Amino acid sequence: MKKLIVILLILILTGCDYKELSDLSIGTVLGIDKKEDKYIVTALIVSQNEGETHLFEGQGTSITAAIDNLNLNLTENLYLNHLQSLVIETNVAKEGMKNILNYFLKNKEIDRDFYMFLAHNNSSSEILKHLLDKSNGNYNSITNIFKTHDEIKYTDNSNSFSSFLNTILKDGIEPTLNSLTIKNNTLIISDIGVFKKDKLIEYIDSNIGYASLNSTAKQVTLNIPCQNKNTVLVIENIKTTTKTHNKHIINNISGNIKLKENNCKFKTRTDEEKKKIENLTSLELEKLVDKTIKQSKKINSDIFGYKEFLYKNYENTDINYNDLKITNKIKLSTKNIESSDAYHE
Repeated sequence: MKKLIVILLILILTGCDYKELSDLSIGTVLGIDKKEDKYIVTALIVSQNEGETHLFEGQGTSITAAIDNLNLNLTENLYLNHLQSLVIETNVAKEGMKNILNYFLKNKEIDRDFYMFLAHNNSSSEILKHLLDKSNGNYNSITNIFKTHDEIKYTDNSNSFSSFLNTILKDGIEPTLNSLTIKNNTLIISDIGVFKKDKLIEYIDSNIGYASLNSTAKQVTLNIPCQNKNTVLVIENIKTTTKTHNKHIINNISGNIKLKENNCKFKTRTDEEKKKIENLTSLELEKLVDKTIKQSKKINSDIFGYKEFLYKNYENTDINYNDLKITNKIKLSTKNIESSDAYHE
């Protein structure tokens, strides 16, 4: 809503009349699918009634042609300068992202600060239709789902068009994108898509481990099991630094623990009790980051740029990613846990 208000203020100050404002077709979320040789572009577009959103679709042999076809249903051509999210179907991403990246790079009128997602187990048009249905026609965005994810609070630069493009252009690191799927009639953040250059090759399902290792998580939420229950813990201020010793990658992960739902009745009155929570939480996070490393090695994809890191530190070192020795050292602190968070007998 804030972006829409800013747009209107800018246009008013530049002298546009009411008719011009009402004719703007402001695209907020764009979806790209492909059927046979035709691209299908779906757009959520804000109408002149402030906050009201509609869904439009166009088809063509290129993205430009599909958007031109979509524009035939609009009073004004699609306005993408304030695009918030782009959703790309899995099959399109497997063919390669070159055409999509070129379209947005060559279109100088588009702000490239939007989020990018893959549509996993659904088409992108299904994702957009679901989003519109759930919003009851009101202004909405996938970015709200991304920023309020149940397990991970991401940093602002996660999954942006610019960061994805920069990774493709950078040697020694494979690009990734988060995906969206509809599960139990709810739109959720799903698995991570891993690319070789601009082509999607596989999905991995260890979001927390990946976000913790590449420093895109502001905080993560973990469930610690105990006696058929779970204590819910939040790790805040996560920081990961990578070092190397004798061609061995060492990740040091730190963060602060907060008890959110203390169903296991942990106590925090003594240093020994706090240490127990630290050890249990560290062990749980270690499992998740180790899982991420194993999955990336299984598909031989260096999604963290470790080979390039070694190459720079040990001059012309060439090691197969699968043969890299990687150790994750986790040090979490309970020093800021409040007594109100814990159970006391």
